[in-house]
Amino acid sequence: MERRFTQISFDPKALDQNDVTKLAKQAKLRKTPSIPPQSQDNTGKLRNRVHFSPASSPAVPTHHAAAGPREFLETQPGSPWEHYREAFTWHDLGGDALLAVKMSPEKRVNIRAFPEDQAEQALFWFRQVRHCSFVAALEAFATEKLLYVVLEEMDITLSHVIRCSRYPDKQELGAILGQILDGLVYLEQEGFEHTSLGWDTVLLNQAGEVKIGNQECCRTATTDSRSRGVRRVGGITRGLMNKDEKPIGVQRQQWLSCPEAINFVAATITAKSAKELLEHPFLTLYGRKDGKWHKGSLLGLVSLAMTEADRKYRYKLATE
Repeated sequence: MERRFTQISFDPKALDQNDVTKLAKQAKLRKTPSIPPQSQDNTGKLRNRVHFSPASSPAVPTHHAAAGPREFLETQPGSPWEHYREAFTWHDLGGDALLAVKMSPEKRVNIRAFPEDQAEQALFWFRQVRHCSFVAALEAFATEKLLYVVLEEMDITLSHVIRCSRYPDKQELGAILGQILDGLVYLEQEGFEHTSLGWDTVLLNQAGEVKIGNQECCRTATTDSRSRGVRRVGGITRGLMNKDEKPIGVQRQQWLSCPEAINFVAATITAKSAKELLEHPFLTLYGRKDGKWHKGSLLGLVSLAMTEADRKYRYKLATE
């Protein structure tokens, strides 16, 4: 019987120690984070180049009120499989993500692997972007060739919600968009942008939490970053309302009878920032409950999307 398993290829490249030292110093500059250039020296090992403790690479403080205290992302030498048991690999959770179980105490997590030529940039951004509207990075492990980032478990992406048979109602739409915009406002305040925000990089869990994933796709903001982020929210909004991403218009009577919703779609074309969108009356009227995003309104929609989803995954067959 054929055994299926996940394979990850990589193209080893290395950085010299001077580059790593510069990275640690430059990480202190919150608004202008710097990614070290690739070195021509291919003899280094990844586990010898990443920082394994807070003392060697200080955390970058955040000033966003919703972020809470920022914890340093610990990186340990060695494999995560001394602490976690692999169950299977999702191929549709913002890319490949292993579902694993921590052995003690038992809990489920997602684990993503980065090859050597992507590892340091990925680790840099997982350490920089720490906010409750982003999928939480819990810890990291570095072997000679791979970086593993352990993440809180998420269940589906917005793509699964958009492809399910039921359309979201106004409360559900508001709760989804509000949580996404919280994350984008944080990025704006930190001077960052997410270059791949879309249906496949926004994740949901069974608690109704909506979080932005794939932090390795973040970059330092440019003059056009805010408008690009707003336009991406427009594409997400049209996808949820229409089950597609048509550039103009809303087709369903459900939304045509709600002037606040129509106006919000228009605002995704004209707004200058995520902060401006976050203050839109549609979100004030329909997204919140008791001053907070109404995550409980999403429980049924997430459950249906999980039930109907045609998932892509792979697992190892048990050996005798």
